[in-house]
Amino acid sequence: ELIALLDDDNGMELLVNNKIISLDLPVKEVYKKIWVAEGGEGDSMRVVYRMRGLLGDATEEFIETLHAKSQQEVNNEEVYKMANVMAECGGLEVLLRRLSQIRDMVRSKALLQVTLKLLQLCVKVSKNQEVLCHPTLGTVVILLNTFQLCVSDTTQQSTQLIEQIVEIMETVLSKTT
Repeated sequence: ELIALLDDDNGMELLVNNKIISLDLPVKEVYKKIWVAEGGEGDSMRVVYRMRGLLGDATEEFIETLHAKSQQEVNNEEVYKMANVMAECGGLEVLLRRLSQIRDMVRSKALLQVTLKLLQLCVKVSKNQEVLCHPTLGTVVILLNTFQLCVSDTTQQSTQLIEQIVEIMETVLSKTT
């Protein structure tokens, strides 16, 4: 009987921060909204995979959905509204031009860190996302070249930069479709 339970996904459940997590939720979102939001930032996310009902009825909170994205988008538009000036004054083009000129990670690491952080904040508002999607800017090509530069560097700090680039690219590419 136990083997049949193991083969059935519905017979198992995931726990993160003592909350039962729906198997349909994306791991990245669970990490951000359940693990990091409740103080787990910096640590690896601990996930318990257990058989449902083995110790009686579950008493933990069941998380079936994460916060609605529309509410989050509205909040981002309000919180980061000052970032809209980057689209209006040509700031995004300047950031991309600077990124495209970086060739040496050792000498340009500080510039790269600040530029990526600023871009990361800029893509939180839809106006900047629309500008960055414009094909004449070459945003994706510039970000891919920067990604390649960071991958060639093996320091721990490069890992953080790579994650930032992927997050920025994910936002821009999701807006283009």
